[in-house]
Amino acid sequence: MTRPSLVLAALLLAACSPPKPVATITPAATLVPDIGYPQTPPDVALGAQIFAKRCTACHGEAGLADGPLVRAKAIPAPPQLAAWDTGWDKTPAERFAFIAVGNMDKMMPPWNEALSEPERWAVTLFTYTLHTTPEQLEQGRNLWAAECASCHGADGRGTAEADINLSDPRHMIGVSDETLYNSITHGLADGSHVFAQLDDDQRRSLVAYTRSLSVANPDAIGQPLPAETTAQ
Repeated sequence: MTRPSLVLAALLLAACSPPKPVATITPAATLVPDIGYPQTPPDVALGAQIFAKRCTACHGEAGLADGPLVRAKAIPAPPQLAAWDTGWDKTPAERFAFIAVGNMDKMMPPWNEALSEPERWAVTLFTYTLHTTPEQLEQGRNLWAAECASCHGADGRGTAEADINLSDPRHMIGVSDETLYNSITHGLADGSHVFAQLDDDQRRSLVAYTRSLSVANPDAIGQPLPAETTAQ
């Protein structure tokens, strides 16, 4: 990264986080290598707190790309994270990598030093579920019980009939929402797993609920951000 880009990254990071008292001697930052996958289900409630404090200045409280820096025309509008088609074909792992290293050409600073790896997984999965509403989760929960639990288990851990563990974040970070949707819509290679009786909204709700099986505190999905930490 060039020196001008480093300066701009520092300014953006400062804009996205309130200043804190600085010690007389600041120890050098130690960058701990990433493990590369979540060791525990990413906590979307923690992700909401981080997003409220660090990200709303650009992305807006609802992920609609209308944060105060955008409204002030200080930066161009980023993608609308709350739109279904934003990152639809990308996996959570790909979004995590983007959050880690950033892209200063698009005014996205790197967060691999400012946030720990678990924190980055938390905010990654929070942003990945910004397009989901509580109503969709409830509909998806009911559809799961009716259509999926007999094979995949009530919690998605799998059964003898379908031994894939959809609650394992190490697996789910490599699966895009588009892939989940297509597996319901078009089925698997052997012609099974086609749910033609479900309409498009129902399939999307089922995708959203399936995603929620691999995160902690899924009830935080679709809820307002913590007001006390939201950037103004």
